Amino acid sequence: MIEKKKSIVKAAASVMMAALVTIAFSAPAFAAVPDKDDVEYKGKGKVEVEFVQDVTYKDVKVKVKDLNGKAYKTTIISKDDDDITFKIKNFKNGIKYKITISGVKKQGTKKYGKLKCTMKIPKASKGISKKKAGNIAVDDAVRDHGIKKDTVKSLSIDSDKYNGKKVWEVEFKAKKKTNGTIYEYEYQISKKSGKILYSEEDDD
Repeated sequence: MIEKKKSIVKAAASVMMAALVTIAFSAPAFAAVPDKDDVEYKGKGKVEVEFVQDVTYKDVKVKVKDLNGKAYKTTIISKDDDDITFKIKNFKNGIKYKITISGVKKQGTKKYGKLKCTMKIPKASKGISKKKAGNIAVDDAVRDHGIKKDTVKSLSIDSDKYNGKKVWEVEFKAKKKTNGTIYEYEYQISKKSGKILYSEEDDD
């Protein structure tokens, strides 16, 4: 009876061992290719790819293609243990790109692999229009200087430079809500961003 129990225990142990071996060999190998954390367009063709894990490189290369299969030359600018930055030559704005980074792996793994991701370069900004600059200036005067918007007159908008930056120079006259007095306003507004770089209020 005792020997029968021993046989049962041995048989059960053998089954468990076989199961453990099967699990060990069927479990997926630890992936060497790093996970992408973020892809950021830095402007002027520069792209930064951030990794979730720390990585190492060997003969790293970056290949870029558009969705039609056209390849674009790239130059690696910098590479750290958590990101890589490269520049796309002769890129086009407003289209999506496929990126393949080869010769990279997670630290602590053996094989170097390829990371694939996509990114869209936004359309080039042409800056703000003359009309938009006028609206920005008038809206600011209404909000911060208390003018009546329907009293704006003698509105002029000219291209100029302010502290070396291209601007729209906006000038106009308008009445205050509080006392009805007419004031003159001058604004220097960045053509690129629409930011107010200078403003002035004077009695008429």
